[in-house]
Amino acid sequence: MKFLIPFLFLQLTINDSFADGFDQHFATVFIDQETEKQYGPVPLDRSLLAIAINTLADAGAKGVILKFFIDLAKDEPGDKALVKAISRIPVLLQARIDDSEPSPNPLPTRFIETQLITTSINAKSGWIPHPKFSSLAYDIGFVDYEGLAVSFFETYQGQTVKSLLLAAIELALGEKAVIEPTKQLRVGAIKFNLDNLNRVKVRLRSEPDFNYIPFHHVMQQSDWSNRVKNKVVILGYVGPKIPRIQTELGSISAHELFVRILKILFDHRQD
Repeated sequence: MKFLIPFLFLQLTINDSFADGFDQHFATVFIDQETEKQYGPVPLDRSLLAIAINTLADAGAKGVILKFFIDLAKDEPGDKALVKAISRIPVLLQARIDDSEPSPNPLPTRFIETQLITTSINAKSGWIPHPKFSSLAYDIGFVDYEGLAVSFFETYQGQTVKSLLLAAIELALGEKAVIEPTKQLRVGAIKFNLDNLNRVKVRLRSEPDFNYIPFHHVMQQSDWSNRVKNKVVILGYVGPKIPRIQTELGSISAHELFVRILKILFDHRQD
């Protein structure tokens, strides 16, 4: 699996009317080492993920990005609980390309872009959410990255699909992405300058650390609910089992990397 290098400067523009950024639209909940001490190692039972999603919905979250692959069926009670939770609130599920996967789950046609778009990532198979979950998902986005360019689209089985980054931006802003004749991708008030493969070119820069809500705090009804109200919540993992990506500015975990890239997409203004 390819990962994009973190701490990025992006070639994008944000209209003056769009003044609020990442922290006004997103919150992050991570399963960390303390969570694993209390609830066991990842992958957590899906019934626990369901409880967390239900709790976030009750707290007024706008949606949830589930940063775990759920392409396989597991124990029936846990799966049933997760299905019910996904039906309560808009949930984004992730997929990835993998041509070594012999029997991919079907990708529902509603997650395929109507416009055929040139991309740099192309595959015939992959890890697609199990139908019991994909049938209820608000959207599905792919999480394959390469080099110093952010791919907003990929080609899967000859058809165009969107990235999880783009799906997250669309959900947060309540707008669908539009590619304009000037080679810009527009989502609401944000515009991104695209290259010929419909990617956003990037260069390295440092970013401050961000705070996350520990998963076990969500499970224990701690005082965190005001941090998720009307926001899209990224639900991921930051413990020792997550792959870490080495960059010239140090190593960073894969899920933290996703959050950092998304934050830069939202917060940076092109001069």
